[in-house]
Amino acid sequence: MSSPAIAIVRVRAAPGRAAMLEQHLGALRDQLRRQPGCQSCELWPLAVDHWQMQSHWISQSELDAHLSGPEAQQWLGHLGCGSLALGLEFESLSAD
Repeated sequence: MSSPAIAIVRVRAAPGRAAMLEQHLGALRDQLRRQPGCQSCELWPLAVDHWQMQSHWISQSELDAHLSGPEAQQWLGHLGCGSLALGLEFESLSAD
C-alpha cells in the first residue's frame, strides 16, 4: 500500500459563472467524501470567483484509482471545458 496522499485543486470561474461553479464544486466535494479511500474533502473560497478543494486519501493508489475513474473524468472534463472555469490547477502531495 502506498503512503497517504493529498489532492489540491484550484479553480477560477469563467465570467458570470461564479455561483454555478460554486454549486458544482459543492456537489463534487460531497461526491468525493463518499469515494472509497477518501478520508476528507474541504472546499474554501480564495476570492469571489476562485476556490480551492483539498482532499485527503488513504493512499496514493486510492487517489489514482479515483482520478482514473469515469466520475472523476466527467467532473474534470466539465470543469476544464471552459463553460464553468477559466483554469484548473491540480497537485498531488504525499501526506508523509
